[in-house]
Amino acid sequence: MLLAGTVLAVMILPIVVALSRNRAHERATEDREAARALGATRWQVVRTVVVPGARTGIEAAVMLALGRALGETFAVAMVIGNNYALPTPCSPPGPPSGPPSSTISGRPIPGSTGARSSASWWCLLAITVLVNVGGQLLLRRRLRAAGAAS
Repeated sequence: MLLAGTVLAVMILPIVVALSRNRAHERATEDREAARALGATRWQVVRTVVVPGARTGIEAAVMLALGRALGETFAVAMVIGNNYALPTPCSPPGPPSGPPSSTISGRPIPGSTGARSSASWWCLLAITVLVNVGGQLLLRRRLRAAGAAS
């Protein structure tokens, strides 16, 4: 399961980094130069000028990456074996002793040995709805904050 988490992180990390970096570079050069002219260190410029200005882009990148992570069924299922059971702990020098694991979204994969129940579909739907609602709440909060600042 550690390998599956690592594979998933490697798959979604470039999205977060690229989108966040683009948003941070869009911050006006004049703002950065003004903060430096006032005597701010590079870290202070990043903390007080760049990150607050890029916060919405960073949050959007994280939400997009979370959506992609939920959709990466086949990659994770292939790595962890797609069997509905938790592995048993293994001793450090020996190989893993438990059966492979499964993902909720991996249940419908052909050849899956996991139990295909409607409860897993409802759970997956609830997680997806929560991610979308969370993104909408973040967007509305940012729009209200921008409207109040104007």
